[in-house]
Amino acid sequence: MWFLDRNSYVVFVSEIEAVLCVQAFASVSVILNVLSKMDGRQGRFLRAECATYSAVFKRVDLFAVSSPEDGSIWQNFMLVASKSGKGPDIPGTDSPLHEFFSHAWEKPVDADVPILTDDFAPVDSYIAF
Repeated sequence: MWFLDRNSYVVFVSEIEAVLCVQAFASVSVILNVLSKMDGRQGRFLRAECATYSAVFKRVDLFAVSSPEDGSIWQNFMLVASKSGKGPDIPGTDSPLHEFFSHAWEKPVDADVPILTDDFAPVDSYIAF
């Protein structure tokens, strides 16, 4: 069972990926909402989530709800992980989601934190102010 494994969080993410391997779900993505900064100590949890999902899924995209240029401010980030490796379909300009998808985080995400596992999941210290 996945919850008995010492690396259960990354195994849990792998289980999500395995479910998406079923043909009926091949185009489905996992979407997370993370309130965070990107930069500095207060962005460590978001960067760890990116590392964990990137270790399992073929593609991970980030969308900054407020400002895709400023990693120093608190904002919601939407992490979209894709099994297929294909990015999300961007809706036309008449869609209310068009503006959201125009906020793609284009900067590289620092790889300064390891993936989250049961042996290493310092979430409390990552999100501490």
